[in-house]
Amino acid sequence: MNASESEVAIKGLNLVTDATSGSSSINEASSMSESCSSVVKPDAALCNAESCDAPSNTDDKASDANNSMPPTSLDSSSATASHGPSTNVESCSSAGKKQPLCVLVLGMAGSGKTSVVRRLSTYLASARKLFYTINLDPAVKNVPFMPYIDIRDTVDYKEVMKQYSLGPNGGIVTSLNLFSTMFDDVLKLIAKKEDHAEYIIFDTPGQIEVFNWSASGPIIAGALASVYPTVIVYVVDTVRSNNTQTFMANMLYACSILYKYKLPFVIAFNKIDITDCKFAFEWMQDFEVFQDVVAEESSFSSNLTRSLSLVLEEFYCNIKACGVSSFTGEGMPQLVEKLAEGVVEYEEYRAEYEQLKADACKKKEEQKKQNMAKFQADLGADGEKELIDELRSTINKDTEVLVNNYQSESDSDEDGELDCDDMEEAQEHESFQKFLKNQKDKLEEKMAQKIEEQRQEKC
Repeated sequence: MNASESEVAIKGLNLVTDATSGSSSINEASSMSESCSSVVKPDAALCNAESCDAPSNTDDKASDANNSMPPTSLDSSSATASHGPSTNVESCSSAGKKQPLCVLVLGMAGSGKTSVVRRLSTYLASARKLFYTINLDPAVKNVPFMPYIDIRDTVDYKEVMKQYSLGPNGGIVTSLNLFSTMFDDVLKLIAKKEDHAEYIIFDTPGQIEVFNWSASGPIIAGALASVYPTVIVYVVDTVRSNNTQTFMANMLYACSILYKYKLPFVIAFNKIDITDCKFAFEWMQDFEVFQDVVAEESSFSSNLTRSLSLVLEEFYCNIKACGVSSFTGEGMPQLVEKLAEGVVEYEEYRAEYEQLKADACKKKEEQKKQNMAKFQADLGADGEKELIDELRSTINKDTEVLVNNYQSESDSDEDGELDCDDMEEAQEHESFQKFLKNQKDKLEEKMAQKIEEQRQEKC
């Protein structure tokens, strides 16, 4: 498909926050792109920064938590069960500023990621914790919580499928790739709420490949981890994990994500109201128990599972895991405690990230200096510096002749008073001088390229 034939609807967000309640409403302003290179326009910002205000301080912090609660209601018994020990996970940067914890909820399709996000939001609201939720699933029809930022207001998933002739999975991956190009605007929105929130929860699509090998996953996770404490929660379907092969597939995905992003990692075994997750903990902690279960099967896949379990033994030793139920809310206090442990662990990752960033900048500066020194040495060795100086003098002479001719024409004007025409001529004179300067720079660049080509031919 030609680039000129593709028109993807990218909608800009206009986020308007109610100052009294902290609730947010999103007004859509759609814009069409004419080519693949302009699918996401630079000026198509996610929201107007001036229209996004912090919640009012007239009410207590519980007002924001209640406004962030999902639209679904909790009965008194489940609300009481959801209450647990208060765990403070607020993190402070090196400057002493409070920062919210970013929670990326990942998992395979059908594991219950959205339900876990909804239940976690309900638990945090009942515990009077301030939080915001962000939806990154462009194909979901309805979300059971009120998202602070919704990808569906920015990228038209169906239009992406139509214009690029993609299927459902390809459309979701491409939509996330488009959205990741505008993620700096998402960080700006989060920055406006960082003083009023303790958690920023991200709900992701069921296509695990988005964060396993696609470009958008590292962009989103890396951008968040470079600014805020970030923890990855990998949701596992406990019911289906009764099968050793399905369990091993989940663990392989979790292991690959852990070592790819190098961020604090928590495995949440969901649906424990149906199947208890004790068997999973036993398989992770006791290698022989898992081997006994696999030995009951006699197939090629069971042999492969047995071999892979040996590889993942070290992975099991350093991983944090807990059981949760998105239906009853069981295990949510334990999940919040694991997130608090992840914040402490993140400080180690933060130092590593900063060190890698500093090393990259230093290496880039050294490479720049080496290239400049090499270029100057090549000019001096081949005696080509004199040729460039001669070329510059020739260009200067030609420029002076053109400027003098232009000035002589301007001086021939008999009218001595400055009027509007004289002002326009003065502006044209300045523009002409800029034009001459640009021409001179272009000639110098061409000559430098020609000299470099001649030098390479000699070598």
